[in-house]
Amino acid sequence: MKRALAVCCITWVVAWAAFARAADSKQLTVRVLDGQPIAARVSAVGSDGKPYAPAGSILRQPEGATPYFYTDGKFVVTLPPGAARLEFWRGSEYLPGRVDVDLESDTEIAVRLVRWVHLAEQGWYSGDSHIHLHTGGPIKVEIADALLAARAEDLNYSNLCVSNNVGDDIRDAELITGKPHALSDERHLLVFGEEMRSSIYGHMQFFGIKKLVGPQYTGFDNTPLSNDYPPNFEQAEEAVRQGGVVTYGHPIFTNQPDPFTVDPLVHNAAARELPIDAILGKVHAMDLMCYGSDEDLSAQLWYRLLNSGLRLAASVGTDALLDHSTLRMPLKATAS
Repeated sequence: MKRALAVCCITWVVAWAAFARAADSKQLTVRVLDGQPIAARVSAVGSDGKPYAPAGSILRQPEGATPYFYTDGKFVVTLPPGAARLEFWRGSEYLPGRVDVDLESDTEIAVRLVRWVHLAEQGWYSGDSHIHLHTGGPIKVEIADALLAARAEDLNYSNLCVSNNVGDDIRDAELITGKPHALSDERHLLVFGEEMRSSIYGHMQFFGIKKLVGPQYTGFDNTPLSNDYPPNFEQAEEAVRQGGVVTYGHPIFTNQPDPFTVDPLVHNAAARELPIDAILGKVHAMDLMCYGSDEDLSAQLWYRLLNSGLRLAASVGTDALLDHSTLRMPLKATAS
């Protein structure tokens, strides 16, 4: 009886402490500016060391990285009393910002981000070759969420890759038209493309195609398309016929053997067919940086192809999953 009473008392104390903290919580209104309100990626850490986000926002917590949310330029976040730290990012053309606030006195702040370069004025535009909107993840996202992410990362071109490798459930294929989606604005284009996956030959991304290129994947065991056929060349050729651009994503993975020296039947999604498709003129670029990639080995492969006389552009694709809150990093931009 005494033990039960003690447990009840402890539970009551803990609950009261939580209620007291909630009652003491403060609302902070934040505006992010560059002369006018601008979208940004934000991290907000309270005095308790925990991350916070505005009501209704998606708090993303990638492994080994700072949790963050996206804002369109103004937000209200509820934080525990005391000192809080807010950090701000907007792509690679703005300097990161940090503000320390005292929730005992601060209720509203304005943060001005500094642009150090404007590449679009010099004819260079940023893009991410490898973004996924709907993958069956736990977060409900819409195309408008992709636009907010693109604006917050100052990403001029988002290649939203339709893909699947577990059956016939291929989402958003009807949105592939070869044209920017209607929600795009003049500085941030959302274009639905495709990721074609082969576990033996490698993964390709298609830009600017007018309809889904099939088969959309090959070589995945226990799926309707378990055979390693056709080769990637056929899909790359069809993408080019539609007027599209072809890249190879994450060509060599971290902590995996060199795909060009091991058993060619080992499934690891590395870009084994890339050299052949490049020689045949059906590939235009390869990702030097991507989720899970060995960037040094990918760069070495790129230079080997350049030294062979192949004109192959360098690209960047994050493989970001917008309907997941963990695992993947934010969108990133490469200029072209």
